[in-house]
Amino acid sequence: MVGSEGKPEVIEGLMECMHNSLRAGIQHRFFAKAAKDWGYHKFAAALQSHADEETQTGDQLLARLVYLGCRPEVEAVGPIRSVDTLAEQLDFITAVERDSIERYLRVLQIAREAGDYGTVDLLTRILVEEESEEAWINEQRNLHTVLGDINYRMLQAT
Repeated sequence: MVGSEGKPEVIEGLMECMHNSLRAGIQHRFFAKAAKDWGYHKFAAALQSHADEETQTGDQLLARLVYLGCRPEVEAVGPIRSVDTLAEQLDFITAVERDSIERYLRVLQIAREAGDYGTVDLLTRILVEEESEEAWINEQRNLHTVLGDINYRMLQAT
């Protein structure tokens, strides 16, 4: 099936979202490996699952870009950050999720204005997933606050 030609502003937004999703997947995978090395196996498993979801999202965005006639090149997805503690991971992931949601909302509006309803549908589904991830990380931050750092880390080691 031959796709339709996408509007440049939609393609640019989708490219930005795809790169962000791929970077988030790598970042989550990196944090998962660090958390596992620190002995926080439960947290590491959850982050690995989120990494897989981000990679799948990147694949969906790539498929949409190809359908719209774009031939994206992914040379680098940007810097991956290293942190020293589980609390720093929570803070960083919170910022990444908030940034992602804002980006998806912005590109969703661009797609609506362009009349690209296939992209609107895709981004709406992705946005629901991102909001779910944001709720999970906020829950983790709240647990960290209520339990304290030591107790939260003990909980994640099981």
